[in-house]
Amino acid sequence: MKHYYSSTLSALLLLLVSTLSWAADFKKDRIYYNINDEGTSVEVTFGTDTRRPDTKEYTGDIVIPSTVKHKGKTYSVTSIGKSAFSDCTSLASVDIPEGVTSIGDCAFEGCTSLTSITVAPGNSVYDSRQGCNAIIETKTNTLVTGCRNTVIPESVTCIGYNAFRGCYALESIDIPEGVTSTGDKAFMGCSSLTSISLPKGVTRISNCAFMDCRSLTSISIPEGVTSIEDNAFNRCTSLASIDIPEGVRYIGEYTFERCASLAKVICRAERVPYASNGAFLRTPIGKAKLYVPASSIEAYKAANGWKGFGTILPLEDDKSNTE
Repeated sequence: MKHYYSSTLSALLLLLVSTLSWAADFKKDRIYYNINDEGTSVEVTFGTDTRRPDTKEYTGDIVIPSTVKHKGKTYSVTSIGKSAFSDCTSLASVDIPEGVTSIGDCAFEGCTSLTSITVAPGNSVYDSRQGCNAIIETKTNTLVTGCRNTVIPESVTCIGYNAFRGCYALESIDIPEGVTSTGDKAFMGCSSLTSISLPKGVTRISNCAFMDCRSLTSISIPEGVTSIEDNAFNRCTSLASIDIPEGVRYIGEYTFERCASLAKVICRAERVPYASNGAFLRTPIGKAKLYVPASSIEAYKAANGWKGFGTILPLEDDKSNTE
């Protein structure tokens, strides 16, 4: 009996500690804050546990102040925490003050109604130049957070890690020619995205870049790309055709896994690119057509990752091929 009560007490204490660890230090004017360790600044956070739907309290228009007063003390607002606004599906706009110099991962993931993001002029780390409705890291010209109304400025050179992750309402986006890289999971979970055109300067399709983009129907990989990384197009269930340029040398694990609609792949490389055994896992490539240079057909038929295609034909047999 003693052991039973001891175990029960331990479980309750663990639950209490877990609950407290998710709680904000205080709330002011609809915004939750945690006091930072140095005791003079605060971080915007979620209310309690964002894993519970009934705690997604951020709605409408949110204006984050430069300072906030609590129990007679004034704090500077310097950061937005990890997942702070995650899955706040009724959040419409957010204004970020000049003092915020740190934004955590997935801070705005799943904010399906978010249409306006503004960073105050004078911010030393971030900007929203040209009314782009995005957060850009000024020094590196990296777009770190976007929304469904984002217009990427020509000066941006990188789409950052998680930048559009979980932007379920994003249907299309124009990526300027100046962009040369995309971070891991940059467009992961953009389930309404139907098409995308990547600039010629991109040399790598990053890990999970378009994973779960379930409305994407086709993709033409830019000529400069040499590697398509793990899970890049995993679970793109509407993806019917893929065009891979001759310069690609590597296709990673689960890159095209569970692409249930895949019917045609064009691979222009005479030298067969390495493709992991799981590159097309659970994708019906036995019923799909693979078009390759005529001189390399036998090599593809013998290569791991490629030999599972039901039909392997020369490029010239593809009537849609214009090259």
